[in-house]
Amino acid sequence: MTPRPTTGVAEPVRNWQEVVLSRAVRLSGYSAIVFVGLIFFFLVREGLPALVEVPLADLFSLRWYPIEGYFGVLPLITGSLIVTVGAMAVAIPFGIGTAMFISGIAPRWAREVLKPMVELLGGLPSVVLGFLGILILSPFLRLALDLPTG
Repeated sequence: MTPRPTTGVAEPVRNWQEVVLSRAVRLSGYSAIVFVGLIFFFLVREGLPALVEVPLADLFSLRWYPIEGYFGVLPLITGSLIVTVGAMAVAIPFGIGTAMFISGIAPRWAREVLKPMVELLGGLPSVVLGFLGILILSPFLRLALDLPTG
């Protein structure tokens, strides 16, 4: 048998599994882009009539009471900023302290237990954590602090 002549260029050998996997990953990426575009289109389509009806000056007013026709978003933005700053004030010291403890102070057996737990917690979407907060923390706070709502 004579050896097959080579062209000097490495030819990739692809089997059908690699082709299927490659196309599936590409299709997933394209579909994610399409879904984000569809969500954006839906939000614009549903929100544009409200933005046309409400004057821009009223939209940036200081009062939010939609029942009476006040649609000021500044209280909502301010509330979001306050909650964000408060969450950062709590999360940053705890996060840095936890990282310092796990990396430098904790014994090896504790590090091997704590590190996967922290990684698992970091992998949970914030929506899931918020949902658990509404289901578990809200009723507890309502009862413990004798509040009308959670």
